[in-house]
Amino acid sequence: MFILEGESTRLNCFATAEPKPLIYWKKDGKLVKSIWGTAYYYINRTNGVELNLIAPTKDQEGLYKCVVKNDFGLIHYKVRVYVRGRHKVETKLLLLIIQIYLIYIKVYVS
Repeated sequence: MFILEGESTRLNCFATAEPKPLIYWKKDGKLVKSIWGTAYYYINRTNGVELNLIAPTKDQEGLYKCVVKNDFGLIHYKVRVYVRGRHKVETKLLLLIIQIYLIYIKVYVS
């Protein structure tokens, strides 16, 4: 999953089970702590947990794993997150626009 630096993103993990499961997130094998006002926080939803990455930076790149666990076992879902710099994307878009414009001028003049 590719996200832009500075653009907040949500990772959702939903599961239903009996007994009700414990659902949490790990990043690169370490528990993601949910603290309001920091880079990460959880929002508990019915049957799931939403992990919010607030204004992500390169530090938040990594392998995220949602873990769902109850008395009968454990399952998980993984997603790799890549954070791309906004400046690079905007520069590439500008270069593409310039190239298209130059092609248009060349075709129009010919």
